Amino acid sequence: MRTFCVLSFLAVLLTATPSAAATIRGTVSDTTGAALPSARVVLRDIATGQEIVSETDAQGGYKFDAPAVGSYLVIVTRSASRKPLEQ
Repeated sequence: MRTFCVLSFLAVLLTATPSAAATIRGTVSDTTGAALPSARVVLRDIATGQEIVSETDAQGGYKFDAPAVGSYLVIVTRSASRKPLEQ
């Protein structure tokens, strides 16, 4: 059975000084709208390849506080799998 997810997130990109930061948050859900708790969420800096890893909460939510300003790729996998559900 193939698992799909809907990844929604709000990323605030600032054009201020290099020391500026933002919050990136979102919700991971399946095609029926049910939350996906314990999903692995990776925030990858496109310029450097540096990654920050988190896990969704019971409501499928995730939050990355104060990443440096830049462009990011959000990758979600099921906790038991390393195969991305969606990027």
